[in-house]
Amino acid sequence: MDDDLLAESHLVRALAVADARAVLADLVDLFSRGAQWHRALDAAFELLSEVRRRGEPAGETLLLIGEIMLRASRFPAAVIYLDRAEQALGSRLDLAVALARAHQGMGSAGPARRHLHRALAMAVDVDDDAAAHVRALLRSTG
Repeated sequence: MDDDLLAESHLVRALAVADARAVLADLVDLFSRGAQWHRALDAAFELLSEVRRRGEPAGETLLLIGEIMLRASRFPAAVIYLDRAEQALGSRLDLAVALARAHQGMGSAGPARRHLHRALAMAVDVDDDAAAHVRALLRSTG
């Protein structure tokens, strides 16, 4: 049996006895490492349901879904989930950059640049390396 299939079967069986949230996070990671985006998203949506069922904050899980959508080149959906994550978590550098990448993937240079300018404003006085990275992204958006 393939290692990924074996790992998946063990993790799925563990759902019945272990912390479902931790097992689902492991499944998301496993499938993401294998670029199995549809499976990673299935596990991430189950994780979102579990987080909501427990009444826990969902911002980080929404961010996770947005990042998977971004890596899967599902840019419009990435924007939706990243926007929801930002509503839950507030303005953050990683979110602004991810939103810029999602808009850039859709061919929306204006919104991409606005998010990058926001990211630069957050990074400029705090993290020189991050600010340099954002400046490079801004140059590449034209």
